[in-house]
Amino acid sequence: MNVSKTKRLVVVLLTMAVASLFLLTCSTKEVGDPLGVSNFAQLELTSLTNSSGLEKTTFYMYEDIFLSIDGLIPREQTNIEVIEGCVECKRSIKRAVVVTDQDGKITNLPIFYHVGVKPDGQRVNMEGSYTVLITQPPKHDPWYRYEICFDIVDDISPDPQIHAFDDNVLFKGKASLVGEDVYAIGYNINATEVKLLVVADNNNYTVGDMLTDLSGGIETVTPGANGYIPPTLVWPAAAAVGSYDIIADVAPFGEYNVGDVVSDPTIAGLVVQAAPGAADIVLDIACDMTGMHRDNFGDLEPLFGKVEPNRRPGDLTKWLVPIPHWVPVFVTPHKSLWNQGDKLVTIRTVGTHQMPAYVQMNERSGTIDLFRLRGETKPLYYLPLRLWPGDYDVIVDVNRNFVYDPGIDLLDGGPQVGFSVANTDTMPDVRLINTASEDILGRGSNDPFVFGQLMDENNNPISGIEVRFSVVLGPGYVNPTAMVTDDEGIAMARVHGLEIGTLTRVRTEAIVDGKLYYNVISFFRTLPCTHDQGHNQGHNQGFVSGP
Repeated sequence: MNVSKTKRLVVVLLTMAVASLFLLTCSTKEVGDPLGVSNFAQLELTSLTNSSGLEKTTFYMYEDIFLSIDGLIPREQTNIEVIEGCVECKRSIKRAVVVTDQDGKITNLPIFYHVGVKPDGQRVNMEGSYTVLITQPPKHDPWYRYEICFDIVDDISPDPQIHAFDDNVLFKGKASLVGEDVYAIGYNINATEVKLLVVADNNNYTVGDMLTDLSGGIETVTPGANGYIPPTLVWPAAAAVGSYDIIADVAPFGEYNVGDVVSDPTIAGLVVQAAPGAADIVLDIACDMTGMHRDNFGDLEPLFGKVEPNRRPGDLTKWLVPIPHWVPVFVTPHKSLWNQGDKLVTIRTVGTHQMPAYVQMNERSGTIDLFRLRGETKPLYYLPLRLWPGDYDVIVDVNRNFVYDPGIDLLDGGPQVGFSVANTDTMPDVRLINTASEDILGRGSNDPFVFGQLMDENNNPISGIEVRFSVVLGPGYVNPTAMVTDDEGIAMARVHGLEIGTLTRVRTEAIVDGKLYYNVISFFRTLPCTHDQGHNQGHNQGFVSGP
């Protein structure tokens, strides 16, 4: 990671009192201005980069933005938002909720795809100042808040670059359907002769790597003034699904060398996909920290995700604004068959509460670059922070409705097991799995859902059992207060009446074979970027369960 001492990065300690891990009480302390000047301190280790790995504070059209930051609380849920404005913050336009590693780092997390371009490829002026807002709600310490400012310029970057376009000269957003023509446009490529190739995706080019064109022919062009390469057909009727890079190869030709320009050196510059359809989109998602997909993990290992679907999700055509939404990613008990409308729950991980991870998705293709989905654990951590032994699926909820939709959502599971976990623990007779759409890191006044799923030791749902929901601390109420589990073993309720700056706890409980099982979920609502919020803040992420 690069070290910069000149960035405008501050950390705000949001003072709050934290309740005991197992008590259902909470003392609070009022903070008149949690973003006030007196609460700021300097933090130096951070960087915003583009997909070429260049550290920047100013970004241009077509660029992606990745965040790396050090010095955070290890193994902690972390909320990351991109806010319009810097000195005067306006609205939140991007969001991710992920977990830091064992050293308190987040590395190369995608937070913004395709600056200045709508999902349909049209340009849009997004020039202005923006803030990356980073919030951590630790269990027993004050909340931490960090701010990083950057600028967007409505122009082409002065850096050498090459991108994929369609035959109408619309930006493809690194995505093409099978049968579509792929054109390339280059900027600031200063050479007397350039050969254009489409090669297999490689996220770690080294000098001397041989370059093999897969598009059926290499185009030779001469850049014009200022290194401009006009629209050039590089792959007529792209025929093979997969992940590729477009390369502007300068002499010496045929191998990677200094001066060659790769569409996106660290991520896929072009994903060719089948057209949307009605069937499940099954692919590998679960992987290790290198992006290598795996089918087996230990209960102490971290879990990462990387998403490159070979068929385009059907709902992406509805994303017509230049600020596409984040998507939730679920780690859920495995099912051999996922049906339309099946509810999605996620298994709690270290540092989080009961909400899924949220990440930024490439709105043209449905791809998501490498991200941490679950954190490292330790041998003494209780279950399910260390995952129960068994089989799991990973699901990307593309349309964000918390139910499974074939042809839209992305599935690492179903006919194939997503991944398996082996450990020495005995599977309990009953598991009560809770998921909230948003809990301790909620925004505004929305009314979140709460799901309770009952599963037996063989991973089968337990239906016909009443699950009760109740508010045990703070404002709000739950509706309904009780529901019988359905065929999926799931009961659900909605939490109403949450207040900005005040903690609410909801208890879920069920009696199975005479034993009581219960959990407590904490809810807290904040405004993403407003001074003088006058919060009364309290927080306890403790997991309470039992017979």
